[in-house]
Amino acid sequence: MAKPIRVLHISPDFDYSCGVSRYLSLIFKHLAINRNIELHFITNRGDALERISGLDVKLTLVPFTKGLRNIFYLYSFTNFLKNYIRKNHIDIVHTHHRFPEYIVNRIKKECGIFTITTAHSLTRKYKAMSFHSDVILAVSQTVKNHLMERYNISENRILQIYNPVADLEPACSREVARKKLGIQGNRKVILFIGTISREKGFDVLIDAFRQANAKISHCMLLVAGKWKGSNRYAFTSNADILALPSQAEVSPLYAAADLVVLPSRADSFPFTMLEAGVFQKPFIGSAVGGIKEFIEHNKDGLLIEPESVTELVKSMTHLLESPEFAARLAENLRVKVKNLNSAEEYCNNLIEIYESVTND
Repeated sequence: MAKPIRVLHISPDFDYSCGVSRYLSLIFKHLAINRNIELHFITNRGDALERISGLDVKLTLVPFTKGLRNIFYLYSFTNFLKNYIRKNHIDIVHTHHRFPEYIVNRIKKECGIFTITTAHSLTRKYKAMSFHSDVILAVSQTVKNHLMERYNISENRILQIYNPVADLEPACSREVARKKLGIQGNRKVILFIGTISREKGFDVLIDAFRQANAKISHCMLLVAGKWKGSNRYAFTSNADILALPSQAEVSPLYAAADLVVLPSRADSFPFTMLEAGVFQKPFIGSAVGGIKEFIEHNKDGLLIEPESVTELVKSMTHLLESPEFAARLAENLRVKVKNLNSAEEYCNNLIEIYESVTND
């Protein structure tokens, strides 16, 4: 029997609210049952580590972080990785953040490894030290184009594969979900799920919801995620806004919702958009990045101009007052996601990539 391909994934801050963490949880679940792959994972911390606790993944926690503070971990992290790769006979290091990607590409010849990185976002800084891996996976055509234009990366080094999403079933009915969440009556629930930040347009959503709430009776906003930055957008949970921390189980949130909204200023390819399709919920998103690339306006979702409170109010009002049209959009999105974002197919493609680089 041939020895398995030993693959080390590295990503910081393994949190529930992080799309990269949701992506890794999903692919680990599929890859861990493949006898031809031996999975290793290095991270620094995270509130979602229990998601992979039962999987055959060798987990190691190591001090490092995001951003410029990594300068303090440069020496220790480099030495740790060299020793880990040699001790565990790692074949491929697959990174999901630019600091570990930078380190592994500095030591790849010395350690005899192949390097792969997934570009999950539309990054702009640190051009000289970024994206030197043997293979770069782009989560959308938008990201691929960005890498070629911003970082002058040749097209033959980039493979574009849409992110997968779990084929989830609702954990409970709409009524049960709302009872668990304390939502009373026949409220019309608008859901925002993910990182609560300016980049995700949360300030736009708050302004739009306040206007929509004055027009639509029995309307409420359900928010679940982790705050990023110090600006809390001057709101607190009340009778019309229910704010929750990041949730281990998102199914009840979608079950309770009538509509999913993501008014991002920039977005590479958000999981919230895919999950709206899985749970067959109508979706409104900004016409930016991977959202604009994936959503066909008036067919499987509604697109608005970024930062347009007026358009968001109009779109939310239209869908909440037109349930048949909203249901048609939701069904079309469900079919699209099922056809284009299969986790099994994605992981089969990933295994083929691992096999191809180790057989070269």
